[in-house]
Amino acid sequence: MTRAAFRVDGELRVPGDKSISHRALIGATLATGVSRIRGILPSADVHSTAGVLRALGAGIPQLAESIEITGIGLRGLTEPSTDLDCGNSGTSARLLSGVVAGSGLTARFVGDSSLSRRPMRRVKAPLEQMGADIRFGDNWIEAGAPGSGSLRAIDLDCNHIPDAAMTLAVTALFARGNTVLRNIASWRVKETDRIESIAQNLRAMRIEEPRVAAEMQRVAEALLGVDEDRLAADLLGAGPERPRQCAGARRLG
Repeated sequence: MTRAAFRVDGELRVPGDKSISHRALIGATLATGVSRIRGILPSADVHSTAGVLRALGAGIPQLAESIEITGIGLRGLTEPSTDLDCGNSGTSARLLSGVVAGSGLTARFVGDSSLSRRPMRRVKAPLEQMGADIRFGDNWIEAGAPGSGSLRAIDLDCNHIPDAAMTLAVTALFARGNTVLRNIASWRVKETDRIESIAQNLRAMRIEEPRVAAEMQRVAEALLGVDEDRLAADLLGAGPERPRQCAGARRLG
């Protein structure tokens, strides 16, 4: 038996946000002058974005607690000599496909097997509407500049495609005219309210009940069979059935 602590002293440093880290690297690259970024999250996905930007000619240093990036501007990227490896990061492929097309370049994005299962095709239609040349193959996405040499602005309802909308927001920097992206209020929930959203969902599922925990265990075991491990980990970490769930996870490897 473990006694409850009378008090807890200390400091907790919250890790940087992955979504913001992706965008900070891209924004600093496309800017002019020197950007200073602190608290970047050195996750595998963010490393993928950094690696792709380096392959496109950006001067991205080794990721650390504090880094400086000298921007090369909207037209400073260069044609890559190899395929661009995004690893498991769908965000890297989505955001940078529009950047490549807008920069007047052609590049192929590749990644591991899980990347090919991501819903990447939802960015295809709106990017093509802007004039980009987007092609898909087995485990790769190719993005190219329009035949006219420049992208065109669009007016689009993004309510049903929040992930694609973030790509379009970056791509709009390269387009002629003013791009209008409508119904984007849900972005705040997606990007800044995730913790509260998870808490509300767990309360709604009444996670404290063993019956619900057992249902979650079945979902988690199914998810552990694929590479979408973030949701599985959240489910396994909750409820009074956690010891049995962890044992089940260990049996699954």
